[in-house]
Amino acid sequence: MKRFQKNWMQRSSGYGTGLLLAALFFSACGLTPEAKEAKFLEAGRQYMAKKDYARALIDFQNAARVKKGDAEPYYQLGLAYFGLSDYRMCYPALRRALELNPSHLQAQIRMAEFLGAASTRKYVQEGEAKARQVLATHPDDADALNATPNISGHRVILRSVNNALGTQTGNC
Repeated sequence: MKRFQKNWMQRSSGYGTGLLLAALFFSACGLTPEAKEAKFLEAGRQYMAKKDYARALIDFQNAARVKKGDAEPYYQLGLAYFGLSDYRMCYPALRRALELNPSHLQAQIRMAEFLGAASTRKYVQEGEAKARQVLATHPDDADALNATPNISGHRVILRSVNNALGTQTGNC
């Protein structure tokens, strides 16, 4: 009798586990890739708001896997890596976001800021060029104005601010 009970318990626990896994599998399959991506992005943004960048990274990586051609998960990955001070991973994530969507304004701005803060003159100049490019298309955007590095680009900022205010540009 004990042998029968032991076999029955092993079989029934296996069935329960199988049913649980099947239920989880089919419930996840019901979502479209866009819905899955949105779910992961929202969860990642909530972690970012709490400054829990490591958990946000996981959700943004999942969003990038679900919808490979979308720039937003890569942009968010770049922000999370920046929050973790992992600059080696921040740059490729922002670059990938811009490869997928060259007109992603926030990714352009963050890339300009990132490059503008570099210690190498080559990257600083590239950051200035990106900031000017963003300012040319979005002259009234406050984030774009803030992204322009303060090295030689302060005239661009002053000109844009004055244009937005309707005043003349003075000497810098």
